Amino acid sequence: MFTSVVFLLSTSVLFLLSFTVLPLTSSSALFLIYFISLFLMSSKAFSSISSSVLSLMFTSVMSLMSTSVLILLSTSALFLMSSTASSFIFTSALSLMSTSVCLFVCLLKTTKKWSNLANCSSY
Repeated sequence: MFTSVVFLLSTSVLFLLSFTVLPLTSSSALFLIYFISLFLMSSKAFSSISSSVLSLMFTSVMSLMSTSVLILLSTSALFLMSSTASSFIFTSALSLMSTSVCLFVCLLKTTKKWSNLANCSSY
């Protein structure tokens, strides 16, 4: 349960950072993703992760991805008109998309390793 709370809080922080002070925090967002992936890949975290928690994590990451896609689509026409505010929103949505894809790949690797551990323990 602690893993899901940490994961959901960190994705919420990434979501908020991507729309507030993105140019200053893009490197710190990457460090956050790195530490989240290290935390999820640790063996102690796997023993406490249940399938419902993993589905909740996938749901939160997929909502981040869909939100960023919607923002990218809605601001792409404004971005072509080259206004400063729309270009900032476009770049922040692009960064949100890349961070959510990184989190999604990390979760895929986590569930693959977690299912392998579950298969090994069943023998």
